[in-house]
Parts: sequence; C-alpha cells; structure tokens
Amino acid sequence: SLRSTGSAVAPGRLMISATNDITATDSGILDALAAAGASFANSRVTNNAVASISGGNQAQLLNQSGDVTLASRSDAIISASATALAGLAGFGESNAKAFNRPTNTIQLRGTTIEGQDIRLWSGIDATGVPNTLSTTADSQIQAITVGITVPYVSAETTETNSIVLDGSSRILARANAYL
Repeated sequence: SLRSTGSAVAPGRLMISATNDITATDSGILDALAAAGASFANSRVTNNAVASISGGNQAQLLNQSGDVTLASRSDAIISASATALAGLAGFGESNAKAFNRPTNTIQLRGTTIEGQDIRLWSGIDATGVPNTLSTTADSQIQAITVGITVPYVSAETTETNSIVLDGSSRILARANAYL
C-alpha cells in the first residue's frame, strides 16, 4: 500500500513515472581504394526499450486529498548511417537500417487506485508531454568512374502504448479518471 496525505488546503500528490531517454547512433564508413574493388558497408540500430509500471494483486495507491498519476513515456533518437567507396571501378552495397520500437505500459492486476483525479497515461509523461521519437537512416555508395553501386535504406518507428486493467482492479476517482 502506498498512501499520500494532505488536506483540502494542501492536497497530497502521488505520482509514479517510468521514462526512457535514449540516443543511439551508428556510422559505418568503408573505402576500397583500388583500381577495381568491392565494398559492403552496413549500419543497423534497434531500440526495443520498455517503460513499464505494474501494480499487483491487492496493491493500493491511495491519495485521500489529491490526485494520483501513473505515466510511462519514451524519448528516443535512433540513427544509422552507412557510406562506402567502391574504388576506381567497382561494385558494392551500402545498407543502413534504423528501428525505433519503444513500448510504454501500465498494467494493473487487482490493484486499487483512489484519488481526486486519476491519470493513467501511457506514451505521455505526468505533465502531458507525449513521446518524442526520431528515426533516421542514410546510405551512400559510389564508384569513382564506373560501377554498380546499390544503396539500401530503411527507417521504421513503431510506438506501442498500452494500459491494461484486469482482475479485480478498481479505479476510484472522486472527480475524473483520464486514460
């Protein structure tokens, strides 16, 4: 049981937050300086971070004079870059892949939450700021005079925000409940 106390004049505040703040960058550079050459440059960055808040069976979050906020959020900047030079005459590939897949969850299983306003926010922090996500990929390849050069690039952002209330969970808001 977690309890916040206060009064009508000075209400208590009960806030639980889970936040990820991630910056990941990869840069691959390959130069084949020959009359004829083959180059293969690869860069791959993946973010699978999880920001999670869980409440178990018979857990209680109680604020008798104010609000209760549970918030899970992610900020992530993910960048992949691959550059290759395939010589005077050459062939090759340059691959850059960036995957930004954060998961934010609130799971309450048989948990009781009681307060004035109750906020269960997944993908939003306690002040109302949403996830900030950036995913970039850059792929460059060249031959100085002639060649077969193929750049491949992929940048993907998949954001998962979920709130799970199951079992005998109870949300007892004296004013408003925000999900």
